[in-house]
Amino acid sequence: DEVGFGEGIYLNYDDYVTESKFALLYGFIFPRLQLRFPLYIKANAGLGYFTGAFDDETLSVDYNLFTGVNFFTKHNLLFNVEFGSKNYTRIFRRSQLNSLVVSSGLSFVF
Repeated sequence: DEVGFGEGIYLNYDDYVTESKFALLYGFIFPRLQLRFPLYIKANAGLGYFTGAFDDETLSVDYNLFTGVNFFTKHNLLFNVEFGSKNYTRIFRRSQLNSLVVSSGLSFVF
């Protein structure tokens, strides 16, 4: 259909004071980027992997919800600014993080 959800795979890297986390997330965005509508809502979920100063490397469940603005160029390159909630819960440890973030980035639309 012409108006609908887009899908994507996101690779995320977070660097904390004592450890780092890689996450592979699958997400939906509304509306699809190909429609070139400037406002969007995006939801992601996936698994994260922690490495760091502690000897126990652990897995996490990551889930995010963002809203943002896209600025398109003529060559299918876009700059985006987004605000949202970025969260994780560790699977083998009793800890979690719930945070509000503002982020920006570049994307290429295929």
